[in-house]
Amino acid sequence: MAPWLAVLAVLNSAVLAMVGLAAVAAVVGGLLLPAAGWLPWLPWATAVAPPARWYVAGVGLAFVLSGAHVVYHALRPRPRDALSAATELGEVRTALAAVEELARRSGLQVGGVRDVRPRVRADRDGVRLWVRAEVLPDHPIPEVAPQLQARLRETVEAVVGARVKEVRVVVERFAGERPRRAE
Repeated sequence: MAPWLAVLAVLNSAVLAMVGLAAVAAVVGGLLLPAAGWLPWLPWATAVAPPARWYVAGVGLAFVLSGAHVVYHALRPRPRDALSAATELGEVRTALAAVEELARRSGLQVGGVRDVRPRVRADRDGVRLWVRAEVLPDHPIPEVAPQLQARLRETVEAVVGARVKEVRVVVERFAGERPRRAE
């Protein structure tokens, strides 16, 4: 979202939320009195039938929730979907999906690894990889996992040019243990 649109959304939503709060406060605070109990000497009191008071409170609450929702989504930090690098000719962006595919292909080249499902998260100071792997049963995990971590770190840093802060590996199962379908 463009910055000026975010500011406009926040301002509009804040006004909407204030109107909603005023409506809820009027009902809860007794400024909207039942028609039978309306006191003419209270100039700010307005006669409203009892069911209508709850409609006003409901609409006011909807305004408050809607305004808070828009403000939250306008101001929250967005997850990064690409890595950026500045060169003398301009900016180069690499999609995180491309980094995931690179990590998958690179991980499959490690001996004893049958399947790799990486997830990549980019921070300001580097990249984190979470990898779910399937290993062949005759390859010890304490030997395969560090090789996989090193391979992924080297490949991503060499090809993408981003610093890899962390590579977490979870071995989900051994190859050949695929769940069988009921026949």
